[in-house]
Amino acid sequence: MIFSQRFVVTLLVAFLCCFCLSCALDDPSTSSGQADGDADDDAQEIDDDADDDGDDDGGPDDDLDDDAGDDDTVLPDDDADDDADDDTALPDDDVNDDADDDTQDQCWDFDIQCGDYVFGTNIGFGADFDKYGCTPWIETGPDVVYRLELTEPSHIRAGIDFAMFDAHIFLLTDCANQDSCIAYSYNYYSVACLEPGVYYIVVDNEWYSPPGIFAIDLNCGPCEEEA
Repeated sequence: MIFSQRFVVTLLVAFLCCFCLSCALDDPSTSSGQADGDADDDAQEIDDDADDDGDDDGGPDDDLDDDAGDDDTVLPDDDADDDADDDTALPDDDVNDDADDDTQDQCWDFDIQCGDYVFGTNIGFGADFDKYGCTPWIETGPDVVYRLELTEPSHIRAGIDFAMFDAHIFLLTDCANQDSCIAYSYNYYSVACLEPGVYYIVVDNEWYSPPGIFAIDLNCGPCEEEA
């Protein structure tokens, strides 16, 4: 009789254990909670800070550089000016100390020297001069300006050796002023004596003549001799 009672009690305990175990396995909250906990742990290993910058430092990207990370590394000042920042350029950052942009208006096209024989063309050039102070001719065609520098008093002879258009040649003391003309010709001109300085030889043509190729012949000599 006592054996039978113990056997029944053992069976009841075993039944209750099996029932509790079955309930625990069938409970969805237990399994999902464990899965959520694992997922949260994995997510925190990737980025568990409060900011959106993708790093793991726990704060926003509040350094002074322009990078996406938060490594507190400041980029160097690599802009073109001399200030300490990295975004503002100085008003005048060219190579000199003036307020301009290093551009200089140049009123001549080419340099020429005594003794040169130069081939040229006025095709594609603009009409800077239209009427010179030393002639009544109207010169509205394209012109080419040559800069001549004399280092000593000189007698010069300059002219158009040949041209494929109705070319005229002028001598100016100021290439920005067509009224500074001191000599002109449709072939050659000769000037007895010029003081040292800068002069400008201009090849021009009248409005009816199309532009083309030409050749300049320039000779110089002492003032007491003819060039």
